[in-house]
Amino acid sequence: MNKYDFIADLLEKEKLDSSQKERVLKLIVNELKADGINQIEIEERVKQIEQKISPQNLLVQQKNNINDSSIQTDLPDYIDPAQLSKFLRAYNEDSMLKYTCHEIDKDGLITINEKCGTETFSLGKYQEQLSNLFKDRFKQYSIPKNIWALINGYLNGGKEWSSDKIKVNWRSPELLEWSKNNIGVVPNPDNGIVIQTSNLGFDFSPFRSKIFETTIGSFSQLVIHFKNLFHIRADNSLKRLIENVNTDNGWNNQVEFTVTNFRANVEFFTDVDKLLQAYKKIMTIILKVSETYNLAKPKVELLLNEIDDEVLFSIHHKNSTYKKTIKNTIQRIGQKHTELIKNQINGVCNLYIQADFENNEFARINLWNGEERKPEIKEKFSGVEYQLIFK
Repeated sequence: MNKYDFIADLLEKEKLDSSQKERVLKLIVNELKADGINQIEIEERVKQIEQKISPQNLLVQQKNNINDSSIQTDLPDYIDPAQLSKFLRAYNEDSMLKYTCHEIDKDGLITINEKCGTETFSLGKYQEQLSNLFKDRFKQYSIPKNIWALINGYLNGGKEWSSDKIKVNWRSPELLEWSKNNIGVVPNPDNGIVIQTSNLGFDFSPFRSKIFETTIGSFSQLVIHFKNLFHIRADNSLKRLIENVNTDNGWNNQVEFTVTNFRANVEFFTDVDKLLQAYKKIMTIILKVSETYNLAKPKVELLLNEIDDEVLFSIHHKNSTYKKTIKNTIQRIGQKHTELIKNQINGVCNLYIQADFENNEFARINLWNGEERKPEIKEKFSGVEYQLIFK
């Protein structure tokens, strides 16, 4: 008996309600896709299972709706990006946690000692406070698992953290040893404490961050690096980061960029690494479309602006059209966009596409915002615009 016969027997013999049967049928579709089965054969397999277990309306509906967006089972459960923004802001403003992403100043040292119940700084007691606070904060928010793993690695050690694979953390053995030899000294002092103690804090063998193209060799630099992973602001502007990405990938020669309304002082909390990864993926899609359809050199306009309580990051391929119809886009968004949502977008931002769909059809479609995909018809639009919406 193969696995599909087994599933059919399970549906036929077990006492499953309609909801349970629907979930099993979705698993069937997933298995078929994972096995590389094409669309026609998937429909045939579902039809065979339908005939085996008797004519139930649920099975008929499942077969007929394999292409429907509402059962696109290769997409993850939606995570609201507002949760990540709220969590990161709360973390950044907490009276104790914030000094893991800021240098410790005189006022901060007083606060830490008061909270830890000590007269002088104790790394061990501070570490204990950080671990407990982070666990309490995490319980209140639904954030992507990778964010929890990254911050947990940074605070509690156990493994490398961030895509830079950083080993240094708040529980590094080297930091503990340094603390024993520098009693009462904080590892990440600001200039005021440096002058007061004549101690620069904990330093280590420098490494190069690929994300921000900076060299990090001290704990004070490390906490600022950690902050930059989650906080876009004037001194960590998305404009500068995107310019670095374009230069590193040689895209300035391949693409005609225009940056006419890209505010460098927009401030918001998000997963900056995932944001830059998403930008790279979208630019790769744009370049591939241009190559495949022998289009002219891509003209891409970049925009960053605040709109009410949201931040819009727009990547607009101005001299192109979308290579699927509105109906097909609603039904199946395609492999590249599915991977983009699963690996970069979900939990970080919402994703819309506004485009010329050819045949005098123009629309804005919510590719990923937790709601059923629907077209917002436009009278006219030129090109293909990816809209990343941050809360």
